[in-house]
Formats: sequence, C-alpha cells, structure tokens
Amino acid sequence: MKNNTFSKLAPFIQDYIYRNNWTELREIQIASCDVIFNSDANLLLTSSTASGKTEAAFLPILTDIYNNPSPTVSILYISPLKALINDQFTRLNDLLEEANLKVTKWHGDSNQNKKEKLINEPNGIIQITPESLEALLMNKKEDVATMLADLRYIVIDEVHYFIGSQRGLQLESCLTRLSRIINKEPRRIGLSATLGDYQEVENWLNSSTNKKCITPVVASQKRIISLCVDSFDKKEDFYESLYKNSLNQKCIIFSNSRADVEENIATLKEIANTKKTEDIYYTHHGSVNKSLRENTEYLMKNTDKKIVTGATLTLELGIDLGNLDRIIQTGTPFSVSSFVQRLGRTGRRNGKSIMLFLFDKSKKEKSENEYENIDFDIIMCIAIIEIYLKEKWVEPLLTCKYPYEILYHQTISHLMSITSTTPKKLAEYMLSINTFKNITKEDYKLLLTNMLKNKHLEMTDEKELIIGNEIDKMVNNYKFFSVFQNQLEYVVYGDSKQLGTITENVKKGDKIKLAGQTWKVTNIDKDKFKIYTKPSSGDAKFTWSSDTSANIDAKIINKIKEILNSEEEYNYLQPNAKELLIENRKKFQKLGLKEKMMISDKDNNKIILPFLGTKSLTTLSYILKNEKIDNNIININGIPLGIKITSLVLNNTIEKIIAKIIEDKIKIEDIKLENITLKNKYSEYIPDELKEKEFRYDYLDIEQLKKELKNVNKM
Repeated sequence: MKNNTFSKLAPFIQDYIYRNNWTELREIQIASCDVIFNSDANLLLTSSTASGKTEAAFLPILTDIYNNPSPTVSILYISPLKALINDQFTRLNDLLEEANLKVTKWHGDSNQNKKEKLINEPNGIIQITPESLEALLMNKKEDVATMLADLRYIVIDEVHYFIGSQRGLQLESCLTRLSRIINKEPRRIGLSATLGDYQEVENWLNSSTNKKCITPVVASQKRIISLCVDSFDKKEDFYESLYKNSLNQKCIIFSNSRADVEENIATLKEIANTKKTEDIYYTHHGSVNKSLRENTEYLMKNTDKKIVTGATLTLELGIDLGNLDRIIQTGTPFSVSSFVQRLGRTGRRNGKSIMLFLFDKSKKEKSENEYENIDFDIIMCIAIIEIYLKEKWVEPLLTCKYPYEILYHQTISHLMSITSTTPKKLAEYMLSINTFKNITKEDYKLLLTNMLKNKHLEMTDEKELIIGNEIDKMVNNYKFFSVFQNQLEYVVYGDSKQLGTITENVKKGDKIKLAGQTWKVTNIDKDKFKIYTKPSSGDAKFTWSSDTSANIDAKIINKIKEILNSEEEYNYLQPNAKELLIENRKKFQKLGLKEKMMISDKDNNKIILPFLGTKSLTTLSYILKNEKIDNNIININGIPLGIKITSLVLNNTIEKIIAKIIEDKIKIEDIKLENITLKNKYSEYIPDELKEKEFRYDYLDIEQLKKELKNVNKM
C-alpha cells in the first residue's frame, strides 16, 4: 500500500479498503489521487476493463467532499446506459456506507419521490443519463441552480462512447449550459477502457472550460489473450459448435443484430431441450423488457451458475457481470474498438481473456459475380485481430463540424427553460457553446428563420422568440429529451408479462422471436400498439429493421487487402477457417485485384474495389456522380467495399478522375449535392442549404480520399 496516498484518503474510505482486503492501491488509483489532490485540472482515466477506474475516480473526489463538505449535490455521474447506472449504484452505496452521502439514481425508471426529496434536500451524488440531464435543464432550471449550486465534479463513464455521436454532442452542449446555470465549472473526469488517441477526448472534456486535462499514463495489466476463429458451411454444425463452446461456460454471445441474438438463443434452447441439459440461456438487447434485462444482469453477476447470454452492444460497455469464462462473437465486429471492448469483458479475475469468433456460412448463396463470393467478413475479423494484437491501434474518434440538428434541439430546450429571449441574445448564447463553434451567425439566422417559417418558433410583440404552438406536442413528450431516432414500436406480451418491443409490422398468426423464445401472434391492438402472443416453436419473422450501419476505417480495409495478398498464416484459425482463407486468397488473385481495382460483373457493369474507408468511398461515389457517372455503393457481407457503375464509361475516364483527385484538381466545394438525406432525428427540420453543408463537410472527406488513393494500385 502506498502509505502517502493511502493516508490522504478519508477515514471511511480507508475502512472500506481494509474491509475489502485490498493489499495495495493500483497504479491508476494512485495517479488519479495525485491529479485530484494536487491540481485543478480535468482528468481522463483510461485503462483496461476491471482495472479499478471507477474507484480511481471516486476515492479522491469523495475524500475531497468529506474534507470540504458541500451543502448541495457535489458529484454528477453521467452514464450512457441505465443498466450501468444501476450497476454503479450498488458499488457506490457500498463505498458510501459510512460517508453520510447519498446516491440518487435520476433517470426515467427511477423513483420520483426520491428525486423530489433530493430537490428539497440536496446532497451527495446524482447518477444520470444525458437525456435525463436534458430534462432537468429544460424543465427544472431553477431547481438545478439550487440543487447543483456547489457541484464539484462531473464523472462521465464510457466517455469514448459519446464522442462523435449525436448523444455526445448533446451532452457536450448540456454540460456547458449546466455550468452557466450554476455559474461555475466543475472538474470533469472521463472514464474509458478503449482509446487510441487521448487528445480528442481531452479536448472534449475541456470543452467550454478554462481547464486543462491530465491523462495519467499507467502500465497496463498483463494478460493472456486466447483467440479462436472458426467457420461452418452447415447451420447445424454452426449451432452445435455454439452449443459446445458455451456449455458449462459463463459467457456472453455477442451478435451484430437483435435478430441474430434471438435466433441464436432460441436455437440453443432447443438444442439444450433435445440433449436434456439445463436451460441457462438469456437475451439482452434494447428491445428486451427492462425487468428481464435486469434479471439477466443480476443472475450473471450474483450466481455461480454457468449462464449464457446473447447480447448486442448493450453488454459491450462496463457493467460488472462477474467473472466471465469467455466471450463468443458470431460474425465479425465492425471496429477494433468494439473487439477490444468485448474482449475486455472476460479475464477480469484470472488475467486470461478468451474470445471465439464463429461464422455461419450456411446462409451464403453462391453468386455469379466472383467478387461477391469472397468472404470479406471473416477476412475483416482477421484484420481487426491483427491490427490490435500487433499495433494496439484503435479507431480515431469522429468529430462533427456542423451539428445543425443538435443546434435545433438545444435551441428549443434552452428556450423552453427561459421562456423567451431576443434573437441576438439567443445567438450569443448558443453559438458561444463549443459544440457549435463552427456554425456562423448567418447559418444560425437561416435556421431560426426556417423555424419561424414552420411555426416551431414565434415572435412576440416585444420582438422576442418563444416556442411555437406547432411543436407543443413534440416538446412536451419525454421522447424529445433524446436525440437518437425513436422508431415506432409495438409492445409484445406473452405468458401474461411484457416481453419487449418490436419495430417490424406483423400480422395475426405470424411467429416472432423475442426474449430467447418463439411466440405466435394471437392478437394485435393497433390503437395501443400492443401485440399479444403465446409460446410457439419453429422459424419466425425478422422483427427489427437493421441494427448496423457500418462506417469502417481505411486501416481495416487496407489490412483486408493485405491479408488477401499475403501468405501469412494465423495460429488462431481453426482448420475450416484456414481453408476458407486459402480459398478466398485464390479467388482474390484470380480476379487480379492485387494489380487493379476495376473489374466487370456478370452484367458487364464496372465494379470499382478501391479498398477505401467508408467516408472516402462515399466521397468517391459523389465525385463520380458529379462527373455524370451513375453509380451506387455496394456492400459485401455488410461491409461497404465497392462502387458499381451503372452507366457506360471507359476505363481511362475513371483513371482520369482519380488522377484529378490525387492532383488536387477537385475541391470539396466543387461537388454538387442534390436530394441529400440525413438520418438524424431532427434532420427534417433543417433547411436544405444547411443539410448540404453538413453532408459536404461531415460525411465527405476529399483530403482523406486523396491520401488513400495515393496508396491504391492502378486499375
């Protein structure tokens, strides 16, 4: 135990450490204490999962609150998931047992009476989601001003999850608005297990503050990584392997879609029933009922039973699920970051991380286009593994220059909180928030004019802006607090309980899979969006639209090409996967894609396979359209890899266009954009001129395209 650091901790924390038989503080905990005790800087704590980051954040800040008591709420803990809040709630309650500080969960499912009590008697810690913080700022501004008047710290868990996303932009804006309401800048602490470049996260944490950010560099815990990649041509072989590899293993089976999760778990239940083994299979994704998800989390964490849970990214983040034996991934993850997060869920106790990748190739039909027969998904899986193992590289975090939809949303939220203001004061307030630093006064005037035109805003006789009647219903609905898309959902009931929700349209008699079982639809109440079912079996309909929209970094795409062109062997590939790699390399060589990037398909359309990152591929597609060459992006195994040219064109025409790009003869401003469709929640309320600007600079990247094309072989 580092006595110098330990002696500075509050007595109740020292008691907690003794009670839990800690023999020493971890390096990250000592480093965190040093930053908190000896500076006023923001803090970024990044290390592997289960390395003690949460304790590293709370040991010193709770000590500070103990030594200098606060008359109000002193710590705001922000999480992307309610489940993570519930998990940390239990951990913090243990830590605060003797501290006379209370922890209050503040989200849509938490106790309203406890919230009201906290407003009247502010104290301790609030655990909150970005959406609930939005609701507080918008509807309870005066309560925020008193309840959080002496707020000292804002702890943001899984901070990497927010950056570059719509929710992250919303949270960044809300944190600035919060600081302005309480007229102080609480220190910000970010927690993350998966980061490539610290600078972007540090900048994000410092947004609209006058503080610097310190990221302690600590040695990562050594662990053994055991990986296995296998492939199956027959569905029954795939499921037999999934069953055997999860039998008597406490594990998570990750899949890229909710439909796959449901199919996998329902099939494993059927196999277990046939083999007379115990049904220990559960599902966990956003459409499973909350109480069922929480029950699964509880069982995984608090029993020694070898429970198997099928999940999407809902279990990718840092919920403590106890000691998992292994992780199984069906198909490939679509990013190195996701792979690292999932790998980190296992090996917490014994230092050995085990992860298996299983590919079901029975669904794949042979195509007349040979390039479509290449199994790019399994090659991408190898690429992701190799990049991380050999380089420890993780995708850079994306940034957004022109978040007009978030500006629209935050304008309404702020205006709701203050009732009215002049256009000039509104512009001064909103455009000085770091989130909107690139948006000009002219752009904002255009947005406000459009909001007035659509009656989302109104001008009073005193020349002040207020919320328009046209959006009363929208802003008074709890769904307004979120900036992610809300799909139309039907609530599904079965066995006299709520099972979850589905988005796809079904009819009476259809079968659906939900919560790990098959159900037959017996009745539909379309007015109340309720579906009633009874247990069933057999095949079922897909009950959700696609979960994934792949945006893949050029480094991964380049690695795919490198693997297909090499003869390197990988010891984690099982015999079937090894054979599949050999076959794919032969197909790739036969197509001549090592020497060229343009081939023809069976209909004599030209196919460009330039091996570009998703953003660059999209940019190239638009430049070709700008040059009067009709085309569309093609996905192979769900991966955006190529461009199909659907108009007659000579090879040298494409070569000339690519040469112009490389020679910097085409500017981003030269690309004509028509009928742009953005899929953000509030895109429909943004003027076309601004949507085009956002798309041009946030969805396209001609400089990156130029850089990537220089590395591409000739056609």
